[in-house]
Amino acid sequence: MVNKRGFLKIIEATIAILIIFVSLVFLSAQRKIPESADVGSVIPSLMEEIARNLTFRESLADGEDEEILERDIELSLKDKLKNPIINISVEICNATVTEVCYLNPYPDTEQDIFSSERVISGSVKNKTIEPKKVKVFMWRNVL
Repeated sequence: MVNKRGFLKIIEATIAILIIFVSLVFLSAQRKIPESADVGSVIPSLMEEIARNLTFRESLADGEDEEILERDIELSLKDKLKNPIINISVEICNATVTEVCYLNPYPDTEQDIFSSERVISGSVKNKTIEPKKVKVFMWRNVL
């Protein structure tokens, strides 16, 4: 067999490509946020997006069901983050009283919980302006 060396080199190259491909798939499946990454640094930009979203502002001003609006905001933020390791919870409270927006239920985690709040009101066109306080809580999942 004259071409025995060529055939062995093709098999060797194929096996090397398969090993590299399998290791890339394995490493990409275990992708996590680095421990040094500050989850809290993401919150200000998310709060700005909530404040600029006209749909959320009008829903808050119209007095729609707060639980449904909280869920919609959470889903919107999760779509923007696209990171399954981070949990998000949103609470909406009245801004006119000294009501405290707290995380309920409190997660069973030893990780840090980051939070930020923003007062949002409807547009000037609304005759009654009742500002609402939107508070976002973020933490890493414990795997």
